[in-house]
Amino acid sequence: MDDYQEIEQHILEILLGEAIVDISDGNGNIHTCIIKILSGRQQNYINYMYQRELVQGAKLGLISEAELRKIYAEREIWTDKDEERVVVLQNGIKKLKNILPDFKYQRVKYKNIERQIRRTERELNDLLQRKWDLFANSLENRALTVKFRQTAFYCLFKLDSTPFWTEEEFNNFDDIIFINNVVSAYNDRFVLDERTVRKIARSNMWRYRWNSTKNGADLFGKPAAEWGDVQNNLIFWSLYYDWVFEHPECPHHLIDNDEALDAWVRNETRKRNNRNVLNSRKNVVSPVDKKQKYGTVETFVFCDNDPTLIDEIQSQNDPLTRAKLRHERNIIKGKGTVSEWDLRKGDILKGV
Repeated sequence: MDDYQEIEQHILEILLGEAIVDISDGNGNIHTCIIKILSGRQQNYINYMYQRELVQGAKLGLISEAELRKIYAEREIWTDKDEERVVVLQNGIKKLKNILPDFKYQRVKYKNIERQIRRTERELNDLLQRKWDLFANSLENRALTVKFRQTAFYCLFKLDSTPFWTEEEFNNFDDIIFINNVVSAYNDRFVLDERTVRKIARSNMWRYRWNSTKNGADLFGKPAAEWGDVQNNLIFWSLYYDWVFEHPECPHHLIDNDEALDAWVRNETRKRNNRNVLNSRKNVVSPVDKKQKYGTVETFVFCDNDPTLIDEIQSQNDPLTRAKLRHERNIIKGKGTVSEWDLRKGDILKGV
Protein backbone atom coordinates (compact mmCIF):
# COMPACT_ATOMS: atom_id res chain seq x y z
CA MET A 1 0.00 0.00 0.00
CA ASP A 2 1.56 3.30 -1.08
CA ASP A 3 1.51 6.52 0.93
CA TYR A 4 -1.50 7.93 -0.92
CA GLN A 5 -3.56 4.79 -0.37
CA GLU A 6 -2.57 4.59 3.27
CA ILE A 7 -3.63 8.18 3.96
CA GLU A 8 -6.90 7.72 2.09
CA GLN A 9 -7.59 4.54 4.07
CA HIS A 10 -6.94 6.36 7.34
CA ILE A 11 -9.26 9.19 6.29
CA LEU A 12 -12.10 6.86 5.36
CA GLU A 13 -11.81 4.93 8.62
CA ILE A 14 -11.66 8.10 10.72
CA LEU A 15 -14.65 9.62 8.90
CA LEU A 16 -16.70 6.44 9.21
CA GLY A 17 -15.47 5.82 12.72
CA GLU A 18 -14.87 2.17 11.95
CA ALA A 19 -12.56 -0.28 10.19
CA ILE A 20 -12.91 -3.84 8.93
CA VAL A 21 -10.17 -6.07 10.34
CA ASP A 22 -9.12 -9.70 10.56
CA ILE A 23 -8.39 -10.84 14.11
CA SER A 24 -6.94 -14.19 15.13
CA ASP A 25 -7.93 -15.98 18.32
CA GLY A 26 -5.83 -18.16 20.59
CA ASN A 27 -6.36 -21.17 18.32
CA GLY A 28 -5.24 -19.34 15.18
CA ASN A 29 -8.73 -18.94 13.77
CA ILE A 30 -9.38 -15.71 11.86
CA HIS A 31 -12.43 -13.56 12.59
CA THR A 32 -13.40 -10.76 10.21
CA CYS A 33 -14.95 -8.01 12.31
CA ILE A 34 -15.65 -4.31 12.54
CA ILE A 35 -13.76 -2.15 15.01
CA LYS A 36 -15.43 1.14 15.92
CA ILE A 37 -13.84 4.25 17.43
CA LEU A 38 -14.48 4.56 21.14
CA SER A 39 -16.60 7.54 22.12
CA GLY A 40 -15.54 10.04 24.75
CA ARG A 41 -18.07 8.53 27.15
CA GLN A 42 -16.68 5.03 26.62
CA GLN A 43 -13.08 6.17 27.01
CA ASN A 44 -13.98 7.94 30.22
CA TYR A 45 -15.52 4.78 31.66
CA ILE A 46 -12.58 2.62 30.58
CA ASN A 47 -10.14 4.99 32.29
CA TYR A 48 -12.28 4.95 35.42
CA MET A 49 -12.28 1.14 35.50
CA TYR A 50 -8.50 1.04 35.02
CA GLN A 51 -7.80 3.49 37.86
CA ARG A 52 -10.26 1.76 40.16
CA GLU A 53 -8.58 -1.59 39.55
CA LEU A 54 -5.16 -0.10 40.35
CA VAL A 55 -6.43 1.24 43.67
CA GLN A 56 -8.11 -2.02 44.61
CA GLY A 57 -5.04 -4.04 43.64
CA ALA A 58 -2.77 -1.83 45.74
CA LYS A 59 -5.06 -2.34 48.73
CA LEU A 60 -4.76 -6.10 48.23
CA GLY A 61 -0.97 -5.80 48.25
CA LEU A 62 -0.42 -7.08 44.70
CA ILE A 63 3.19 -7.02 43.51
CA SER A 64 4.00 -4.49 40.81
CA GLU A 65 5.11 -5.41 37.30
CA ALA A 66 8.46 -3.68 37.85
CA GLU A 67 9.17 -5.93 40.83
CA LEU A 68 8.20 -9.03 38.86
CA ARG A 69 10.35 -7.97 35.91
CA LYS A 70 13.35 -7.63 38.18
CA ILE A 71 12.82 -11.08 39.64
CA TYR A 72 12.26 -12.71 36.24
CA ALA A 73 15.24 -10.93 34.66
CA GLU A 74 17.56 -12.10 37.44
CA ARG A 75 16.38 -15.67 36.89
CA GLU A 76 16.34 -15.23 33.08
CA ILE A 77 12.69 -16.24 32.95
CA TRP A 78 11.58 -13.13 31.03
CA THR A 79 14.14 -10.59 29.82
CA ASP A 80 14.43 -7.52 27.62
CA LYS A 81 15.18 -9.82 24.69
CA ASP A 82 11.74 -11.36 25.05
CA GLU A 83 10.15 -7.90 25.02
CA GLU A 84 12.14 -6.96 21.94
CA ARG A 85 11.03 -10.16 20.22
CA VAL A 86 7.37 -9.28 20.86
CA VAL A 87 7.85 -5.90 19.19
CA VAL A 88 9.70 -7.43 16.23
CA LEU A 89 6.91 -9.96 15.66
CA GLN A 90 4.17 -7.34 15.97
CA ASN A 91 5.89 -5.04 13.49
CA GLY A 92 6.55 -7.95 11.15
CA ILE A 93 2.89 -8.96 11.10
CA LYS A 94 1.84 -5.38 10.45
CA LYS A 95 4.23 -5.02 7.51
CA LEU A 96 3.17 -8.35 6.01
CA LYS A 97 -0.50 -7.42 6.23
CA ASN A 98 0.21 -4.06 4.63
CA ILE A 99 1.91 -5.59 1.60
CA LEU A 100 -0.46 -8.55 1.24
CA PRO A 101 -3.01 -6.68 -0.96
CA ASP A 102 -0.23 -5.78 -3.40
CA PHE A 103 0.07 -9.47 -4.34
CA LYS A 104 -3.63 -10.11 -4.75
CA TYR A 105 -3.14 -11.24 -8.36
CA GLN A 106 0.08 -13.18 -7.70
CA ARG A 107 -1.40 -16.28 -6.15
CA VAL A 108 1.82 -18.04 -5.12
CA LYS A 109 3.34 -14.99 -3.41
CA TYR A 110 -0.01 -14.16 -1.82
CA LYS A 111 -0.28 -17.63 -0.30
CA ASN A 112 3.33 -17.54 0.89
CA ILE A 113 2.77 -14.24 2.67
CA GLU A 114 -0.42 -15.59 4.25
CA ARG A 115 1.48 -18.60 5.58
CA GLN A 116 4.23 -16.34 6.88
CA ILE A 117 1.64 -14.21 8.67
CA ARG A 118 0.10 -17.28 10.31
CA ARG A 119 3.50 -18.59 11.42
CA THR A 120 4.46 -15.23 12.86
CA GLU A 121 1.13 -14.87 14.61
CA ARG A 122 1.49 -18.31 16.19
CA GLU A 123 4.93 -17.42 17.52
CA LEU A 124 3.66 -14.09 18.80
CA ASN A 125 0.64 -15.69 20.44
CA ASP A 126 2.82 -18.26 22.20
CA LEU A 127 5.11 -15.50 23.45
CA LEU A 128 2.22 -13.34 24.61
CA GLN A 129 0.61 -16.29 26.34
CA ARG A 130 3.84 -16.98 28.22
CA LYS A 131 4.10 -13.32 29.19
CA TRP A 132 0.49 -13.34 30.31
CA ASP A 133 1.07 -16.40 32.49
CA LEU A 134 4.07 -14.69 34.11
CA PHE A 135 2.61 -11.24 34.66
CA ALA A 136 -1.11 -11.93 34.96
CA ASN A 137 -1.13 -11.34 38.69
CA SER A 138 0.87 -8.11 38.73
CA LEU A 139 -0.86 -4.95 39.89
CA GLU A 140 -0.65 -3.19 36.52
CA ASN A 141 -1.52 -6.24 34.45
CA ARG A 142 -4.63 -6.89 36.44
CA ALA A 143 -5.77 -3.32 35.80
CA LEU A 144 -4.66 -3.48 32.16
CA THR A 145 -6.64 -6.68 31.65
CA VAL A 146 -9.78 -4.91 32.82
CA LYS A 147 -8.99 -2.00 30.48
CA PHE A 148 -8.34 -4.26 27.49
CA ARG A 149 -11.45 -6.34 28.07
CA GLN A 150 -13.66 -3.27 28.35
CA THR A 151 -12.05 -1.76 25.25
CA ALA A 152 -12.67 -4.94 23.25
CA PHE A 153 -16.25 -5.19 24.47
CA TYR A 154 -17.01 -1.62 23.41
CA CYS A 155 -15.21 -1.50 20.06
CA LEU A 156 -15.75 -4.93 18.47
CA PHE A 157 -18.73 -5.65 16.21
CA LYS A 158 -19.82 -8.28 13.74
CA LEU A 159 -19.99 -7.41 10.04
CA ASP A 160 -23.70 -6.64 10.41
CA SER A 161 -22.74 -3.97 13.00
CA THR A 162 -24.24 -5.87 15.92
CA PRO A 163 -22.04 -6.26 19.03
CA PHE A 164 -19.58 -9.14 18.81
CA TRP A 165 -20.66 -10.43 22.24
CA THR A 166 -23.69 -10.21 24.43
CA GLU A 167 -22.84 -9.24 28.01
CA GLU A 168 -23.33 -12.82 29.15
CA GLU A 169 -21.10 -14.19 26.39
CA PHE A 170 -18.42 -11.65 27.17
CA ASN A 171 -18.44 -12.36 30.90
CA ASN A 172 -17.64 -16.00 30.10
CA PHE A 173 -15.05 -15.20 27.40
CA ASP A 174 -11.47 -15.97 28.47
CA ASP A 175 -9.38 -15.95 25.27
CA ILE A 176 -6.84 -13.32 26.31
CA ILE A 177 -4.97 -13.69 23.01
CA PHE A 178 -8.07 -12.67 21.08
CA ILE A 179 -8.69 -9.74 23.46
CA ASN A 180 -5.10 -8.53 23.03
CA ASN A 181 -5.35 -8.84 19.26
CA VAL A 182 -8.55 -6.78 19.25
CA VAL A 183 -6.85 -4.02 21.23
CA SER A 184 -3.78 -4.23 19.00
CA ALA A 185 -5.97 -3.88 15.90
CA TYR A 186 -7.75 -0.91 17.47
CA ASN A 187 -4.43 0.79 18.22
CA ASP A 188 -3.17 0.18 14.68
CA ARG A 189 -6.24 1.84 13.20
CA PHE A 190 -7.23 4.53 15.65
CA VAL A 191 -4.29 5.34 17.94
CA LEU A 192 -2.15 7.24 15.45
CA ASP A 193 1.04 9.09 16.34
CA GLU A 194 1.22 12.85 15.91
CA ARG A 195 3.34 12.68 12.76
CA THR A 196 0.76 10.49 11.01
CA VAL A 197 -2.18 12.67 12.07
CA ARG A 198 -0.38 15.78 10.83
CA LYS A 199 0.36 14.12 7.50
CA ILE A 200 -3.35 13.37 7.15
CA ALA A 201 -4.41 16.88 8.24
CA ARG A 202 -2.30 18.62 5.58
CA SER A 203 -3.01 16.13 2.78
CA ASN A 204 -5.10 17.17 -0.21
CA MET A 205 -7.35 14.15 0.35
CA TRP A 206 -8.33 15.50 3.76
CA ARG A 207 -8.17 19.25 3.06
CA TYR A 208 -10.92 19.24 0.44
CA ARG A 209 -13.20 17.33 2.80
CA TRP A 210 -12.34 19.60 5.71
CA ASN A 211 -12.69 22.81 3.69
CA SER A 212 -16.12 21.77 2.46
CA THR A 213 -17.59 21.94 5.95
CA LYS A 214 -15.08 22.97 8.68
CA ASN A 215 -17.44 21.12 10.99
CA GLY A 216 -16.43 17.94 12.78
CA ALA A 217 -20.02 17.11 13.67
CA ASP A 218 -20.90 16.96 9.96
CA LEU A 219 -17.74 15.08 9.04
CA PHE A 220 -18.04 12.45 11.76
CA GLY A 221 -21.81 12.39 12.00
CA LYS A 222 -21.91 12.89 15.76
CA PRO A 223 -21.44 15.65 18.37
CA ALA A 224 -17.99 16.58 19.67
CA ALA A 225 -18.58 14.81 22.99
CA GLU A 226 -18.74 11.53 21.10
CA TRP A 227 -15.58 11.97 19.03
CA GLY A 228 -12.70 9.59 19.55
CA ASP A 229 -9.15 10.71 20.31
CA VAL A 230 -7.99 10.40 16.71
CA GLN A 231 -10.93 12.49 15.50
CA ASN A 232 -10.22 15.21 18.07
CA ASN A 233 -6.54 15.21 17.12
CA LEU A 234 -7.35 15.47 13.43
CA ILE A 235 -9.61 18.49 14.01
CA PHE A 236 -6.90 20.18 16.10
CA TRP A 237 -4.25 19.77 13.41
CA SER A 238 -6.70 20.77 10.68
CA LEU A 239 -7.23 24.10 12.45
CA TYR A 240 -3.47 24.42 12.91
CA TYR A 241 -2.86 24.03 9.18
CA ASP A 242 -5.74 26.40 8.43
CA TRP A 243 -3.80 29.11 10.26
CA VAL A 244 -0.63 28.27 8.36
CA PHE A 245 -2.21 28.05 4.90
CA GLU A 246 -4.18 31.27 5.41
CA HIS A 247 -1.14 33.22 6.61
CA PRO A 248 -0.11 35.90 4.08
CA GLU A 249 3.45 34.58 4.21
CA CYS A 250 2.60 30.89 4.25
CA PRO A 251 5.88 28.90 4.13
CA HIS A 252 4.83 26.28 1.58
CA HIS A 253 8.36 24.88 1.49
CA LEU A 254 8.11 23.96 5.20
CA ILE A 255 4.65 22.36 5.23
CA ASP A 256 5.96 18.79 5.20
CA ASN A 257 8.68 19.47 7.78
CA ASP A 258 6.98 19.34 11.18
CA GLU A 259 9.89 20.64 13.23
CA ALA A 260 10.72 23.52 10.88
CA LEU A 261 7.06 24.50 10.52
CA ASP A 262 6.53 24.51 14.28
CA ALA A 263 9.55 26.79 14.69
CA TRP A 264 8.12 29.14 12.05
CA VAL A 265 4.73 29.19 13.79
CA ARG A 266 6.34 29.97 17.15
CA ASN A 267 8.28 32.82 15.58
CA GLU A 268 5.20 34.22 13.84
CA THR A 269 3.21 33.98 17.06
CA ARG A 270 5.92 35.86 18.93
CA LYS A 271 6.03 38.58 16.28
CA ARG A 272 2.25 38.89 16.33
CA ASN A 273 2.22 39.20 20.12
CA ASN A 274 4.89 41.89 19.96
CA ARG A 275 2.92 43.79 17.34
CA ASN A 276 -0.15 43.61 19.54
CA VAL A 277 1.81 45.14 22.40
CA LEU A 278 3.09 47.94 20.18
CA ASN A 279 -0.32 48.61 18.67
CA SER A 280 -1.95 48.84 22.07
CA ARG A 281 0.79 50.79 23.85
CA LYS A 282 -1.11 54.07 23.50
CA ASN A 283 -3.89 52.52 25.52
CA VAL A 284 -1.68 51.10 28.25
CA VAL A 285 1.23 53.54 28.34
CA SER A 286 0.30 57.18 28.64
CA PRO A 287 3.02 59.85 28.48
CA VAL A 288 3.93 61.21 31.89
CA ASP A 289 2.85 64.75 32.61
CA LYS A 290 6.11 66.60 33.19
CA LYS A 291 4.46 68.70 35.90
CA GLN A 292 3.65 65.59 37.93
CA LYS A 293 6.09 64.43 40.57
CA TYR A 294 8.15 61.29 40.06
CA GLY A 295 6.36 58.15 41.04
CA THR A 296 2.80 59.44 40.73
CA VAL A 297 2.20 57.79 37.35
CA GLU A 298 3.68 54.34 36.70
CA THR A 299 2.44 51.67 34.31
CA PHE A 300 3.98 48.21 33.87
CA VAL A 301 3.98 46.65 30.40
CA PHE A 302 4.97 42.99 29.97
CA CYS A 303 6.68 42.01 26.74
CA ASP A 304 9.21 39.61 25.22
CA ASN A 305 12.92 40.22 25.73
CA ASP A 306 13.03 42.09 22.43
CA PRO A 307 15.42 45.11 22.50
CA THR A 308 13.46 46.95 19.81
CA LEU A 309 10.19 46.51 21.65
CA ILE A 310 11.75 47.47 24.99
CA ASP A 311 13.22 50.65 23.51
CA GLU A 312 9.86 51.49 21.96
CA ILE A 313 8.10 51.18 25.31
CA GLN A 314 10.83 53.04 27.19
CA SER A 315 10.55 55.92 24.73
CA GLN A 316 7.14 56.68 26.20
CA ASN A 317 8.90 57.98 29.34
CA ASP A 318 10.19 61.54 29.52
CA PRO A 319 13.97 62.17 29.64
CA LEU A 320 14.00 62.71 33.42
CA THR A 321 12.22 59.40 34.04
CA ARG A 322 14.56 57.54 31.71
CA ALA A 323 17.52 59.01 33.57
CA LYS A 324 16.06 57.91 36.90
CA LEU A 325 15.46 54.40 35.55
CA ARG A 326 19.09 54.17 34.43
CA HIS A 327 20.15 55.34 37.89
CA GLU A 328 17.98 52.67 39.54
CA ARG A 329 19.38 49.94 37.30
CA ASN A 330 22.91 50.96 38.25
CA ILE A 331 22.02 50.74 41.95
CA ILE A 332 20.49 47.28 41.46
CA LYS A 333 23.51 46.17 39.46
CA GLY A 334 25.85 47.34 42.21
CA LYS A 335 23.95 45.94 45.21
CA GLY A 336 22.45 42.87 43.58
CA THR A 337 19.34 42.95 45.77
CA VAL A 338 17.55 46.06 46.96
CA SER A 339 14.04 46.76 48.24
CA GLU A 340 11.79 49.18 46.39
CA TRP A 341 11.72 51.43 49.48
CA ASP A 342 15.51 51.69 49.61
CA LEU A 343 15.62 52.20 45.86
CA ARG A 344 13.13 55.04 45.73
CA LYS A 345 12.82 56.42 49.24
CA GLY A 346 14.72 59.60 48.35
CA ASP A 347 12.28 60.49 45.60
CA ILE A 348 9.28 59.52 47.68
CA LEU A 349 10.39 61.62 50.67
CA LYS A 350 10.96 64.61 48.39
CA GLY A 351 7.29 64.56 47.56
CA VAL A 352 6.16 64.54 51.19
